Amino acid sequence: MRSTVGGMASTVRQQTNLVRRQGVYQFRIAVPADLRGHLNGTREVRKSLRTKDKAEAIKLAAAERARALAEFERVRKALNPEHRESLTPAEIEYLVASWSASILASDERSRALGLIDLDAVNESVSLGEDALREALPDGRIEVSGLTLEIGRVLRENGLSLPVGSPSWRLLGFAMMKGAERINTAIRARQGGQWVDTPAQPVSASRGPSLDDLTAYWKNLSPRREKTVRAVEDAIKRLTALAGITDAWGIERQHVLGLRDTLLGQGLSPKTVGKILALLSTVFQTAHDGGRLPSNPATRIKIPSSKGAPKSRLPFAHEELEKIVASLPTDDPPLFWMTLLAMTTGARLAELAQLRTEDVREQGDVRFLEITHEAGQLKTSGSARLVPLHVQLVARGFLTFVGDRIKQGEVRLFPGLKSDPFGKRWGRWLRKIGITDSRKVFHSFRHTFKTACREAGVLEEIHDALTGHSGGGVGRTYGDVPLKTLAEAIAKLKFPL
Repeated sequence: MRSTVGGMASTVRQQTNLVRRQGVYQFRIAVPADLRGHLNGTREVRKSLRTKDKAEAIKLAAAERARALAEFERVRKALNPEHRESLTPAEIEYLVASWSASILASDERSRALGLIDLDAVNESVSLGEDALREALPDGRIEVSGLTLEIGRVLRENGLSLPVGSPSWRLLGFAMMKGAERINTAIRARQGGQWVDTPAQPVSASRGPSLDDLTAYWKNLSPRREKTVRAVEDAIKRLTALAGITDAWGIERQHVLGLRDTLLGQGLSPKTVGKILALLSTVFQTAHDGGRLPSNPATRIKIPSSKGAPKSRLPFAHEELEKIVASLPTDDPPLFWMTLLAMTTGARLAELAQLRTEDVREQGDVRFLEITHEAGQLKTSGSARLVPLHVQLVARGFLTFVGDRIKQGEVRLFPGLKSDPFGKRWGRWLRKIGITDSRKVFHSFRHTFKTACREAGVLEEIHDALTGHSGGGVGRTYGDVPLKTLAEAIAKLKFPL
């Protein structure tokens, strides 16, 4: 999300590759530098999504992104083919069937559009038939006229074979037989006896591995290192249980088995739910990109643990007073990160990556802009504006920001990493006497939500402040004005 200061922003930062021009959303993606010379020299793919609806645009952009990445992968494979010494019979059958279907589909399209030159087709078919009559009896591929075509078929499928090798000759002979069938079909079409174009075959080769799907998910967009490690751990658990690495072999029963095994090992339902959610995300990404026929981990229910204690609790008022009174003024990261979390409800990672330019002003409202440009956010809806509480300003936060700017710093907290800081903050909290393990830095987020409810702030407004999505479809329409957010923040009381 972008502030309206200086006019309406055209870039919708919550969704990569999605921009808006005159109210209509467009899909844009940069062509990788190594492919620009092989895709008409273009540096960027652009396509109008022909919609003004943001939710619809996000879905359309995701599909376009998957198609674009698949095309980039196809071209890259053609440029950097996998060098093979041999092909399996199933692979040869697939290559010939795919090639034949492609040629007949092209012929059918030309006829449907009225672009066919019947005389030229007859001449081409006759020449091909003559060459095949000479080549087929003793397998002389070199005189069949298909030598260059064999190389093209291999390249387009990301493969390379030594010319003249046994597999190259077997593929060539199979293509000669396929060419004879193609000529027969086209002859029939020429005479008015229609022959349907066969469907493109499904590869008979081994499907992608679970590691392949993980790599595809990882490379599709920037991922946090912590999330990548969690996904890799979830994949390892599933592989160990199922005993297979072929993604196409993973079925729903394997995921259900993993769920039951993890619960049986004593993991909490919430932890098991997170593991299965990560698997579902990877599988769904692969399915959307055409790499998996279905998502075997979707909509798997996790039994609830009734009566289980909350994993995180908000701080009580007296605990907040103790925290504020104990804050060391000679430790700026600990001091200001604590007060920011208390008065904004922002996540630790969101605060850790704040830049000086993210502290902004519009009219008489000073606010934080939490944006994807500063770093990875948890969800697309996490990008938001959060007004600064007057008590935070009174404590000198803007002076702190001004000093950072004078020092030439880009980040408010340069060098600060969220995970190590969270652990250090937890040790400090225990040191000052707050020892409940359910109370951690993230508890400020719960504390902030509690403060909002106590002050009578509407749920849709405090959801906007914390970057939560909820409610019905109507919640996705429009933004909460900055002035309304500032009025809500002003209602909150903190022991500062």
